[in-house]
Amino acid sequence: RRGRRVAKTRTTPPEDQAPQLAKLVASAPSGPGWVSEIKYDGYRLLARRDGADIRLITRNGLDWTGRLAPLAEAIAALPAETLLLDGELVAFDPKGRTSFAKLQAALSDRRPERLRYVAFDLLFLDGVDLRGEALSARQKALAGLLDGVAPPIVAGDHLTSEAARVRDKACAMGLEGIVCKRLDAPYRAGRGADWVKVKCHDREEFAVLGWTDPKGTRGGFGALYLGYRDADGRWHGAGGVGTGFDARLLDAL
Repeated sequence: RRGRRVAKTRTTPPEDQAPQLAKLVASAPSGPGWVSEIKYDGYRLLARRDGADIRLITRNGLDWTGRLAPLAEAIAALPAETLLLDGELVAFDPKGRTSFAKLQAALSDRRPERLRYVAFDLLFLDGVDLRGEALSARQKALAGLLDGVAPPIVAGDHLTSEAARVRDKACAMGLEGIVCKRLDAPYRAGRGADWVKVKCHDREEFAVLGWTDPKGTRGGFGALYLGYRDADGRWHGAGGVGTGFDARLLDAL
């Protein structure tokens, strides 16, 4: 107990923590030692508290604290002086599924009260760095921190049933898929085999590398050039997309 008090005075949560990422696999892992979580369709977000200083940081390092005032206030109300949470910023549809379209609309309309933060990992708590601890220990600490928590913070579900069964049920419910994590693994930034994702549908995320000018009466842009980065960090083109945008979204982009 005395050692923990000393740690509080000397250590603060890391300010430049990169998130751990899941590797895409074709089938869910089998056997003991894994826990499954629903794959949410949202924005990855790290929530950092150092006393009165609250920071909400996206996967790309953007500070969204000012855009998410209700969430910042909720983080400040948690029973901890210092912490670092990992989770997903989402919007739920009436059936309880995450909707990326609703998330974008809430952000575009500046209605952060419509959003929820699903916290699924705890990397730092009251002066103690938990990143080197097993996931099972981090989940236990997270459950204690979030006991009785209310929206906009939501505690993520950790499912211990066979991963393939969890995946089948998630797909039957119209969800995006699942993420499976090794219970004995520490938190490691970047993509690796300790976290794997199994999707219900063939889908991939691409980065916007450029755009073309609009033609005629169309505003905004003509088309977006998309691409992806391989395991060695090299960028590759993936084609263009110019349909599916209404005038409002064109202006916003």
